[in-house]
Amino acid sequence: MKPVAEWDEAYIMNLPPGEHDWLEFKNSNLLDLTMPKVVQDDVLNELAKQVSAFANSGGGTIVYGVEDKTKAISNGGIPFRIKGRTTAKEWLEDVIPRLVEFPLQKFNVYEVHNSSPSSNIAADKCLILVDIPDSDAAPHQSVRDKHYYARVGGKTVPISHRHVVDIMGRAKHPKIMLTSATVKTWLWKDGRLSNIVLQSEFTNVGKVYANYVNGNIFLPSNIAGQDKHFTDTKIVNDKVYRKLEFNNIHQDLIDTRDNPKWGRKEEFYVTRYNPILPKLSIRVGILLAEELFSNMHILEKEELLWEVYADNAPTETGIFSLKDVKQEIEKMSV
Repeated sequence: MKPVAEWDEAYIMNLPPGEHDWLEFKNSNLLDLTMPKVVQDDVLNELAKQVSAFANSGGGTIVYGVEDKTKAISNGGIPFRIKGRTTAKEWLEDVIPRLVEFPLQKFNVYEVHNSSPSSNIAADKCLILVDIPDSDAAPHQSVRDKHYYARVGGKTVPISHRHVVDIMGRAKHPKIMLTSATVKTWLWKDGRLSNIVLQSEFTNVGKVYANYVNGNIFLPSNIAGQDKHFTDTKIVNDKVYRKLEFNNIHQDLIDTRDNPKWGRKEEFYVTRYNPILPKLSIRVGILLAEELFSNMHILEKEELLWEVYADNAPTETGIFSLKDVKQEIEKMSV
């Protein structure tokens, strides 16, 4: 998918037909104030709904000047100027922030012009693209009718109080998810197996950093190795899983002292939680059964379960199919 700033007429015509949560086509009569019977209040009422919906639902793009069902250029497009000396682009950039509460801070308006002899855009018109990213300040309420909107099934619909509260919570909590996993096989120089490790990567895909993270990975017992960190078992659908706990605790060595009783030095640590910033990850390694060295195909039928508790966010859970796992082989240097 190209950035919206790079869309041209050909690209727009090749966008997938139908209704989508991230894309909305609008006829010229939903913006062109130079057309008879097009009323500014009606234009602003509809635009406020769309701005609220996209900002509350992960973002998206409104394309003005294209028929919704046929994807044909509507009435040659949108005139460059729809408000006296003010261009359509300038007018939209001025009115959009104030159409919702909280005012929208981030958005872009682009013009797509006639660029070829075969273009269906009139020479004195253009297509208008309103690109609205997912908003950090969501939820946004339309100031025109005092309703909150979201994109559901490709349509803009009013949402309930419960949905509004859920959107508010999204911006206040971290969201830690299992995003990838790799099976690394370590070999000695002579080709003998050293160990097989499953490295799972949990990423903060939310917009708020995570202070305290605790989680569990449940691995099928038939592929679990002799990892000393397994703490328990769990049975799901008659299948036995081994449980491994993880967290983002970090220990800093601050001192070492002689301990005559033990006959060696004693180490002293300060324990702290290492915050996970948005888009950063915590990696968890688990020893797998050595038998997998010659039977990696077993992984194709297995899956691991996981759950994560981060600050006061709702518990995240999931299932990861090991048939999708990446595989790497590395040789020991000594």
